[in-house]
Amino acid sequence: MQTVHSTATGHESPGGMQHQLIYAPVWKSQRGDAIRLEGRHTISMAIDICIPLTTLRFEADVLVQRRTGRSEGRIAVSTLILDGTEISEAISTAIHLQHKKMKPLFYAPDIEICGVVNHFTKEMNTENSRNALVESARLARGCIKPLHECEACTHDALIIPGGFGAARILSNFAEKGTDCTVLPDLEKLIEDFHCDKKPIGTMCIANALVAKVLKGVKITLGKESPKNDWPHADAIKKVKDMGAKIEMKDVKGVTFDKNFGVLSTPAWLYEPATFSDIYDGIDNMAVFAMNSSRVKVVLEFYGNSGTTSPL
Repeated sequence: MQTVHSTATGHESPGGMQHQLIYAPVWKSQRGDAIRLEGRHTISMAIDICIPLTTLRFEADVLVQRRTGRSEGRIAVSTLILDGTEISEAISTAIHLQHKKMKPLFYAPDIEICGVVNHFTKEMNTENSRNALVESARLARGCIKPLHECEACTHDALIIPGGFGAARILSNFAEKGTDCTVLPDLEKLIEDFHCDKKPIGTMCIANALVAKVLKGVKITLGKESPKNDWPHADAIKKVKDMGAKIEMKDVKGVTFDKNFGVLSTPAWLYEPATFSDIYDGIDNMAVFAMNSSRVKVVLEFYGNSGTTSPL
């Protein structure tokens, strides 16, 4: 298995605070990598998602900055775009953050990816390749930088949106189910956020990854019926067998495990969902987090004194 490293330069916020951006290695395999951001007074948001039946992977991080009275908080979002991501979940998250006066900045690994998918015919040309950074620049409107790494101790919260890349790139849940393993870097990141008592937000099938790492956590994977509406309901039993507690929620519902500090929402696990449903569900999760005394304490403690930064 190969890894690719890239290093971003230090960034100075308008308030004069220095932030070193260090992103984790990207695995050139059938599994992806979690995104990490290093810097004091920051919120980390890791999103590493791709759709399972296509192998072309485009990755982008979104670094979201929030200006406060004392410091500038940040939320990093990593996505695999086009064949790689559930774009509506990533963009909905970014929009909610911008509504809260945060500015998104994008990052991607500067690596070549073999296999180009024709989204009109759904066929893949394995003879061609594209550069992940170049392709991700489309999502970022050209404002994009290379990836690197971070540690949980320098962040306030972690968010992992879904898309079936979570089941095939961040883990092998799609193949192994209950016996799956989570990408080691992401597993450690989840454990570190939990140990630091910092909130974790997840959506769609990414909820299963947190259940694998944090034994006994309470999450939602939507509902078991009707089957046509919830075609991935078989994941519920698999995750229960991991030891997780499952709450039945609709597409806009949110489950909050206060003991673990984990928030989850079904998102596109609901087949008839609309883009606005996904948008509203993610908003509900953010609102739920802001109204949680635990989340407020955590976020205020880690540098956002006087304000509560959203997930």
